[in-house]
Amino acid sequence: MDIIWQGETKETDFEETHEGRYGGCLIYYKGNLQVVEKNDKLDSNIEALWIDVIRHSQRIMSGDVYRHPKDKNFYQKFRNVLEGIWEARRSVIIVGDFNSDENHKQGENEGCNPRKELLNILNSFNLRNVITEPTRIAENSETLIDLCIVNDIQKVNQSGVLHLGISDHS
Repeated sequence: MDIIWQGETKETDFEETHEGRYGGCLIYYKGNLQVVEKNDKLDSNIEALWIDVIRHSQRIMSGDVYRHPKDKNFYQKFRNVLEGIWEARRSVIIVGDFNSDENHKQGENEGCNPRKELLNILNSFNLRNVITEPTRIAENSETLIDLCIVNDIQKVNQSGVLHLGISDHS
């Protein structure tokens, strides 16, 4: 693996405070990769880390994103970030804990639905989530809240979930 994205590190300097210890994003990458950190260039106002990976003269924007479950303004802020990225990039990979169960379709016609709102945003930028199995497994539930979002699904050779057993997230 050349890049590893890690969420829920609980280590964050994000300005918005949350009850308890949540969030935290890390991106590890091999030293031989040509990477430009973009955090200061994106006024995202969401908890995220952003890098440009330059490979074979192509730039790939990659982000690690965390959405606190109580952040009611996340989706509008995320849309604004995507608008800025979309203007400048052709290849995008965004991973993270969106705390929006992509398997949960119940209640979609009721008021504000995080799953539906996120899907609408992704569709408007022609982005797709490539993870299809649950990523958080608890005693009484299985949810798909950790996503890998790309704009060109044809470039994805393999995707999936590793159940390591060291966390309730995989």
